[in-house]
Amino acid sequence: MRLFRLWTLLGALLLVLAACTGTPAPQPPQVNRPNVPAPGADSSVVTGQILGTTTKAPIKQTPVYLAQIYWDTDHKNAAFALDLARSPVTRTDDNGFFTITDIKPAEYALIIGDFYGRNEAVRESNGNARIYKPEAGKTIDVGTLEVAPDLQVQAQ
Repeated sequence: MRLFRLWTLLGALLLVLAACTGTPAPQPPQVNRPNVPAPGADSSVVTGQILGTTTKAPIKQTPVYLAQIYWDTDHKNAAFALDLARSPVTRTDDNGFFTITDIKPAEYALIIGDFYGRNEAVRESNGNARIYKPEAGKTIDVGTLEVAPDLQVQAQ
């Protein structure tokens, strides 16, 4: 009887372990990922890829901005400001990849889309804008981000 319980327990344990080792979720291909330049000693680089949430297709030739974060005096509430004259900006390539170079260390929100109103801030699960903190001499790879496919800028 004791041996039967031991074998039953071992069998159940093996079933649980087998269930935990499922196939990992498919990841979008990193085809044609461009080379990312090294940051300068007093600047940073931010890089990543943008895909459509429903299509999983690359968001092509679309602006990606870093909007600086501004805090209140208590450092409890913040807002981001997109300054079209000074905010770091680049465009995604045909595979949705982007790299912003020569970024001064500060706190930023990542804004994807054009400045006419068809844009989206990368957000945390609670709805707040995700804050990125580039450091001098370092690269931040934000990974693959997903946004609404209609943010892609249409060719004129």
